[in-house]
Amino acid sequence: MITIDSATYREIANSLRSQIADTDYYSGSIHHSTPDYDATLTSTLIVYRSTHTAPDRTFTTISDVVPVWWSCSTTTDEGERLNDFDFNRVRKLLIDRK
Repeated sequence: MITIDSATYREIANSLRSQIADTDYYSGSIHHSTPDYDATLTSTLIVYRSTHTAPDRTFTTISDVVPVWWSCSTTTDEGERLNDFDFNRVRKLLIDRK
């Protein structure tokens, strides 16, 4: 079984944040390669946002991400392998904390 490390969770979350951008819905795939394996997160997500006002601007942040569906596959030179991926770890990285 492949253990997904913290750095991979961060990279997947950063890529996902870029693809989500300022939308409230996301459906697609994120691909991430490490020296040991390739990971693909395919997901459909509802993105909740909070609006904030600063003296010079108004902006939104991600307040929650609810997966409608997700799947994370990992492959090595030997083929597809089981993994311990936990979407909640990505979710926590996506949510903007104040």
